[in-house]
Amino acid sequence: MQAFVCLLCCIVGCNVFREDPRHINLVAEHYLALAEAAVEAAPVIEAQAPTGSLGKARKLEDLSPDDLQPIALVDVLAIALQYSDVIRNNAQFLSPSNPILTAPQTVPSVFDPAIADDSVNNGVRGTDAAKSDFDPRFSTSLIWSKDELVQNNLFLSGGLAPGNVLVEDGAQYRSRLDQSLLTGGNIALVQDWNYSSNNQPNRLFTSAYTGSLGAEFRQPLLAGAGREFISVAGPPDRGNRGPYAVDQGLIIARINRKISELDFEREVQQFVLDVIQAYWDLDLAHREYIAVRNVERSLRDTTIEVQSKFNAGLAGSADEAQAEDAQFAAEARTQETLSGLLVAEMRLRRLMGLPAQYEKVLHPVDLGPPPEGGWNALDSYTIALSERVELRQQKRQIESLCYQLEAAKSLTKPRLDAVAGYRLNGFGDKLISDDQDDGITTDGFGSAYGTMLRSDQTSWNLGFEYTVPLWLRAERAQVRQYELRLAKARAVLVNQELEINHEIAAAVQDLERFSTVFQTNLKREAAARRRLAATSAEFEAGRLTVDLLLRSEISLADAEIATQRSRAEYAKLLAALRYREGLLLTEMGITLRDPYQNLTQTSLGSIRRPLSGQPASNTDPQVDQTDSLPPLEIPPAPGFSETMP
Repeated sequence: MQAFVCLLCCIVGCNVFREDPRHINLVAEHYLALAEAAVEAAPVIEAQAPTGSLGKARKLEDLSPDDLQPIALVDVLAIALQYSDVIRNNAQFLSPSNPILTAPQTVPSVFDPAIADDSVNNGVRGTDAAKSDFDPRFSTSLIWSKDELVQNNLFLSGGLAPGNVLVEDGAQYRSRLDQSLLTGGNIALVQDWNYSSNNQPNRLFTSAYTGSLGAEFRQPLLAGAGREFISVAGPPDRGNRGPYAVDQGLIIARINRKISELDFEREVQQFVLDVIQAYWDLDLAHREYIAVRNVERSLRDTTIEVQSKFNAGLAGSADEAQAEDAQFAAEARTQETLSGLLVAEMRLRRLMGLPAQYEKVLHPVDLGPPPEGGWNALDSYTIALSERVELRQQKRQIESLCYQLEAAKSLTKPRLDAVAGYRLNGFGDKLISDDQDDGITTDGFGSAYGTMLRSDQTSWNLGFEYTVPLWLRAERAQVRQYELRLAKARAVLVNQELEINHEIAAAVQDLERFSTVFQTNLKREAAARRRLAATSAEFEAGRLTVDLLLRSEISLADAEIATQRSRAEYAKLLAALRYREGLLLTEMGITLRDPYQNLTQTSLGSIRRPLSGQPASNTDPQVDQTDSLPPLEIPPAPGFSETMP
């Protein structure tokens, strides 16, 4: 029968581990149904969206001065920094893989440094998580018990006859307070009490308390010892980490904090560069629109003049058709240019954190720096070696790996710990009593605490514990890994400096190119104006056909656009050079906000504005200085209650 039961249990036990849809855990299925009911409905989360700012698309009609909102670059940057709690990227606009929509958890934001510094994940612990290793740890337990057991042996029953029932009531209390030390050691205060009451006749007391109050100390002497190791790796006995982790200490946490701050700075620099380049793209779009609109009006006047001559019999139908063709081509070009201007303005609004549409179109007023050559790539490269965020970040990584390598070498030693302990033992009929007399003995065991405090019964221990994994295979592998990671990090740093060298050289070369091209385009524009003046005079005199006049008017527009494009590209490249040097924020007077203070403030930083009475930057002479411009009447982005003046 017993064999049959064992066989049946084995068969049932094996079936439990088989995949069978007929085996249903009703409790688990019930819990799953509760979870499905909780997530069945879509979450109701209120979010402020700028739907009120949307309307019909802007018509492709001529822009009048009343349709424009003049704005300086310093104001654009100030608004962008204020309204950008989440950092946007210009290249990701309209992309199907835009991370703001497809991977929002990866989008850089003003909250990232604080999130990283508050991380409790193993491997990327923040400052508070690393400090928590040195917080005192208190644990306590209190357990009651009762046991009734029939005695079968006279000699082991404590005086009870065989067949009698031993009835025992008990309680166990234990408290412990541990404190980790920066040297790798640990100090603990321990108190425990055991209460026992039973019906054994040969006991001194029917019920009694036994316990102790003591201190324990442990200090590593070889592996994992010393302030340097603990500051890098953290205390060796954290409980939730493997024995070989050397990246959990306070020093590594602080380095990680510096790295996250540099990440934040790098993202803000990229964002500021995008805003500046979008500003100059919009400026170029405005100037290109003005140029093609002017040539459209000029061609319209020419067409009217040719039609009048055609009606007077002084021009042929081919001349009239050619003039009309050029006029309509210029009109279509104006419409396309205006459409591109509105898209460029929308891109700038997006980066500034403003609604997509508004009554007025932003109009840049800055002229930008005058294109000039003579740039010294070596000076820029020297600055970049000390200022580039990527190099500073990589050097922090190398610093972290150096610390971790030294800590890993410490673990290749055997584990030798010095241990010590001392206890005051207590025993008594009662736990606490004012009367020490127990009525039985002359030693006075009426109070267990009283016995303990008399220090008559003590215990101590002192010695060493030695542990070593034979061959130390994992520890030595970890050292080799950190040596390889450090070698790779140093090689990456060298290649980063080489890459920056090429970036600086390319940026300076482009600046020189557009500086030269700008001067050439100025000469081309002057020549185009002389050509138009000459052909106009010849056409009026009847010595030239309309074809050459039309070509001259279009050529002047192309020359003006080429001049403005080379000027705008030079301004964008100059900002890119400052970015490559690592000086973009400094040059623009931008100060990053403290990412760990006042997290309700969602701005990225602040910008230093010009003194009162001074222009914000080199502005267009046809536009009033920015200190006298009307206030920027733009509705705030969703979630903000005030506008930037």
